[in-house]
Amino acid sequence: MESLFQLSDTAGAAELDEVRAVAEKVSGVLGVSGVRCRHMSSNVMMTDVVILIEPSATATEAQQLAGRVRDAVMLSNAEIAEVLVRTSTCPLVNA
Repeated sequence: MESLFQLSDTAGAAELDEVRAVAEKVSGVLGVSGVRCRHMSSNVMMTDVVILIEPSATATEAQQLAGRVRDAVMLSNAEIAEVLVRTSTCPLVNA
């Protein structure tokens, strides 16, 4: 039963909030639209983050930004073994 619990998206709110805060601090990130963390064992997590970026960002810029977010999240918590960062363009807000 413990194995099933650890393999599901079971990170606590504090862990999710920490990952979100770290990602949001990276220059160029306009927001975070999703965070998921899965415990792979008692002290190893896999993390998925969806960041919002400028609609005008090139593919290269998006990839570089995702890499910076990945590095920042990995450095923030020794239990995080891998981070998958997906990018999505931030919806334009009509002024």
